[in-house]
Amino acid sequence: PNRIEDNKIRLVLMDISDQKSAEAELLMERKKAVDARNISSELNERLQTQLVQMDVLDHLTNLPNRSFINEQVYSTIAQARKQGEPVGLMLINVDNFLLNNEPESDLLGDVAVVETASIIKDCTRELDIVGRWDDSKFLVILTQQISFEALEEIARNILSKANTPKLSLILKALNLSIGLALFSNHEETAANLIAQTESAMLKAIAAGGNQYVSNN
Repeated sequence: PNRIEDNKIRLVLMDISDQKSAEAELLMERKKAVDARNISSELNERLQTQLVQMDVLDHLTNLPNRSFINEQVYSTIAQARKQGEPVGLMLINVDNFLLNNEPESDLLGDVAVVETASIIKDCTRELDIVGRWDDSKFLVILTQQISFEALEEIARNILSKANTPKLSLILKALNLSIGLALFSNHEETAANLIAQTESAMLKAIAAGGNQYVSNN
């Protein structure tokens, strides 16, 4: 009788062990499925982030592109109009971009653009927004207690650094023309302020470059 009871106990224990093993396998499969979903979700999120960045960032300089920076001009001026704050705009042209982009030295144009982007970022504040406007131009939006004096000081610093670029072995100097405009008359439109900045920049180019002109 004891032998029979022992056998019954062993059978019950075996059943319990088998059941636990099956439950453990089921839990493991569920964990794998959850992990797979999490990985898929993370990959999707990363892909979405990359797509967003590709849509608003310039691939060469990693700065905001024209579409994004243009929207920022309009939204910044709309906010400044409500708060009665000034907004500064700076349009910077790399005058020797086309010269550097001749077929025999096609990489120099890109080098000039990247170097200019670095100089502008070094000379502006963290709160300022710097974007690539087109192939050879950059637009900077400056806010918070900005004035013509502050704009001019930043422009002078940019021009000074452009004359001694970090990549001096490749580029002897960068010839930049800078247009400045200040939004202080709160009846002006964003489009008008951009046009004023561009007009000032064109005057700097016409005067030989390596200088800034303001709409003041």
